[in-house]
Order: sequence, then C-alpha cells, then structure tokens
Amino acid sequence: MGERYVAYQHRSRVPPGAAVAHAQRATGHPAHTLPFTGGTDARYFAMAGTPALVYGPGSLEQAHAPDEYVPVAELHRAERQLTLAALTFLGGRTA
Repeated sequence: MGERYVAYQHRSRVPPGAAVAHAQRATGHPAHTLPFTGGTDARYFAMAGTPALVYGPGSLEQAHAPDEYVPVAELHRAERQLTLAALTFLGGRTA
C-alpha cells in the first residue's frame, strides 16, 4: 500500500494528428478538419496532457438521429486508417 507506479508513455516522433492524416492520404481519402461542436472526452485527455483526436466513420448529419447508420464501406476504411495511423504513430515513420 502507498506505492506509486508511473505510467508508461510512448514518445512518438509523429504527432497523432499527423499519423491519422498520413493514413487518410495513404488510403486515398485526404484529411480534412472540421469543427466539432458535440461533447467528447477529448478535452479531459488534453487537460491531462494526453493528445486526443475525435475521429470516426459516418456523417454528423446521421449521428444520434432516429435513422442513424454508418455505411459498412466507411467502417472498413476507418479500420484501415486507424490501423495504419497506429503503426505510423508507434513506429514513428510516415513513409
């Protein structure tokens, strides 16, 4: 009791936003940044000094609507992009 453990922190040479932008370009869907007025936990991560992104498939017009849906093709694209972004972030390379 009373012991404190220091969390591991990965130090990447590639910021998370750059890793996602690289993945979007590499999959043929260039990045575009949009303002997001919805509520997320990203601000809590940012206040704690942890980089955070709000990213995902689908359209904000359909989000949380009675007929909400995400096309399956967009789910597959997001899976490829997130996998590539994680590899880029963890490996520190965008080439």
